[in-house]
Amino acid sequence: MDYHGKPYYSLDAWCKNTYGEKLYKIALDAGLTCPNRDGTLDSRGCIFCSAGGSGEFAAGRLPGAEPVDGPFSIREQLEAGKKLLENCIKTLERQTCQEFKLLVIDNGSKDGSTDVTSESLDMEMVALPENTGFCGAVNLGFEMTTTPYAILLNNDTEAEPHFVEELLKGIRQSERIFSCGAQMLDFKQRELLDNAGDLYTLPGWAVARGKGRPAADYGKQTDVFSCCGGAVIYRMSVLKQIGVMDEKHFAYLEDLDLGYRARIAGYRNRYIPEAKVYHVGSATTGSRYNEKKVFLAARNSMFVIYKNMPLLQFLINLPFLFAGVLVKWLFFCKKGFGRRYLEGIAEGIGQCRTCRKVRFKVGNLRNYVKIEWELITNIFRVLSHR
Repeated sequence: MDYHGKPYYSLDAWCKNTYGEKLYKIALDAGLTCPNRDGTLDSRGCIFCSAGGSGEFAAGRLPGAEPVDGPFSIREQLEAGKKLLENCIKTLERQTCQEFKLLVIDNGSKDGSTDVTSESLDMEMVALPENTGFCGAVNLGFEMTTTPYAILLNNDTEAEPHFVEELLKGIRQSERIFSCGAQMLDFKQRELLDNAGDLYTLPGWAVARGKGRPAADYGKQTDVFSCCGGAVIYRMSVLKQIGVMDEKHFAYLEDLDLGYRARIAGYRNRYIPEAKVYHVGSATTGSRYNEKKVFLAARNSMFVIYKNMPLLQFLINLPFLFAGVLVKWLFFCKKGFGRRYLEGIAEGIGQCRTCRKVRFKVGNLRNYVKIEWELITNIFRVLSHR
């Protein structure tokens, strides 16, 4: 019996042995309420759905879908991912700067996305046989890139016409700029921010700057700790120096880790509000919090600390890092994911030594001091919504 590399016979292994390929769980909208949400039994819910009830994160409810009476058909819901990609490509066709090649990496989808084409763009579709994770797909794109810069853009986005032009302007401001992130706005409430750059703090928390706040308050360019990988431009020469995304992450915090490594090497990451995209968010993973996301983010947070902090810095920060884990555990306990969070932390600690740690160089000491100071000041930036 093939266990597919695991010490136990998992449901995933059974599906592969039975059907000959990996199966995917897809959220569908059945148009139902939940007795744990609607007051029949309780109003607090459980860990299996959010306050939106059945199908809140199903593809049929994603922005951009045509409104209909009643639940979407199964076919419409299955093909919604394809519609997201088509919509994203249409916004790229309207860019004021057209000097780019569009490379679409399809990460093992089953929704017909591989059939999407463009009428005007130089586009290449690469269909992977299975989901290699965000990092695996992005690294393949990096490998195929022959230009000085590479722009990453999630499929669940709409880009404003000046998006490419403004990112190019931003990264060309200085050779010391490694990445420039766009102003990511909420797809539904377009005056509110989804991300204005990422901040990393002393307790080991990664925070999306400005999330849920008015975009008008974040209209100035500024340096940030790292840029969100959902809409960002990278300098390829620096990627060759510091390395690409760490595929051990699979997904979550890989962009923070990449930006951290660039900071250690003395490069900058910058927020460019003139480059705007509207982001659905969680269109692929299904919700803001779920067991897989909580586990991976917790595990990867340990990878980020181990890989990028020298021993002395780690020991100095250890009490704050421990407090950060404790507070997050209490937070996820209230969400119903406390145990899963601790399992992620445990696996991250257990697998840290398999990660490729950034080698400490005396020449980078000044950069480490700057980073440490930023970890401290970012706590106050988060509290003051700066």
